Amino acid sequence: MKDHVKRILHTFPGHQTVFRMLRNVPGLPEGLWKHLYFEGEFLVPIENHTFLLRHSGHRVENEIFWKGIFGQWEAHSLRIWFYLAKNRTALLTSEQTREFIAF
Repeated sequence: MKDHVKRILHTFPGHQTVFRMLRNVPGLPEGLWKHLYFEGEFLVPIENHTFLLRHSGHRVENEIFWKGIFGQWEAHSLRIWFYLAKNRTALLTSEQTREFIAF
């Protein structure tokens, strides 16, 4: 049953819009939103700015979508990334080496 509902949700063309509305529902259980993922771009608010993030349907992007940039996944590491990126023209990161390179 759960797989059937997920399949319907993910084939519905407006599901990203529905998820954006659901994001404002207080106390939405993690057991529900962790299954509500999509593929596409979304804006991530951070202080008084936003940046565009590409959601590939993976856990990391999903947690950032539902809980915010500092909400759940690697919150401490992302705070360091934000501090480093704040006054830089460019910041490159490497997944393989876990390095930050600031310009």
